[in-house]
Amino acid sequence: MLTLKSNLSTQKIAQQPTTRNPKIKRTNDRITHIKPSAITTSMITAKINGIREKVKAGTTISILINDLNIANRKIALEVNGEIIPRSQFDSRILEDGDQIEIVTAVGGG
Repeated sequence: MLTLKSNLSTQKIAQQPTTRNPKIKRTNDRITHIKPSAITTSMITAKINGIREKVKAGTTISILINDLNIANRKIALEVNGEIIPRSQFDSRILEDGDQIEIVTAVGGG
């Protein structure tokens, strides 16, 4: 039983049993530490240069190329056969099943 006190009244509220996540450490019913594996993030699958990869839902092309460490390179990128201009990298959100092809420019002679 949990008792709530306020300036106006005192109420008793039945506390429902809660399931505890063992990956979350609590002290006096306050969260003091969360193990990274306790945080669930929805993932999507995208095919990047022919290889299936899991990426976080809501990932933009900018985030993807930063994660791949190719943000500073000269690249051409297409999603599902459509070339995406660099001006749309921040706004284009990847979707489940997208097929992404990335080509980097190589100089030499």
